[in-house]
Amino acid sequence: ASVNQSGEIIPLQGGTSLIKVTTEDGGFTAECNLTVIQLPTGIFLRKTELTLNVTDEETLLVDVEPDGVQCQLKWTIMDETIAEVDQTGKVTALKAGTTIIQVQTDDEVYSDQCELTVIQPVTKITLDKTELTLNVSETIQLLATVFPADATNKQVLWTCNDPEVVSVNNEGLIKGLK
Repeated sequence: ASVNQSGEIIPLQGGTSLIKVTTEDGGFTAECNLTVIQLPTGIFLRKTELTLNVTDEETLLVDVEPDGVQCQLKWTIMDETIAEVDQTGKVTALKAGTTIIQVQTDDEVYSDQCELTVIQPVTKITLDKTELTLNVSETIQLLATVFPADATNKQVLWTCNDPEVVSVNNEGLIKGLK
């Protein structure tokens, strides 16, 4: 801060300073401890999109401007059934879905948000048959079951280690070739 000869204080940046007044003859002084509070001019999440698996956790980081300014933040989430967010920005995924996480200054002047997508990963896959005997030119349909039932991406990729003996299409239809 700066102070003029009329005692007018002009804050320049956040911090503390000692303001002192002295009589012209130097015999008397008085002091004032000054604390200048720097208010934020904006807050910005480092991630505006986040994807987590169910039960995963991640802490969102916030940049406050100007650099070094401290302020209280409030965290909210639109759909608390999909995830939870605590007041440190730690996000805990609960179930598959999409929601918005918002952080704002405690005076609600500045805010930013992050789109959260929670996915339920596949934990297991089974086939309706684990062993087959096929005649040449015969076709058989294999059925795959993906677990859990609410897995976000149940798409499967069918492959064969010897495509000269059998072929398999994208739906699990197997054909004996030789």
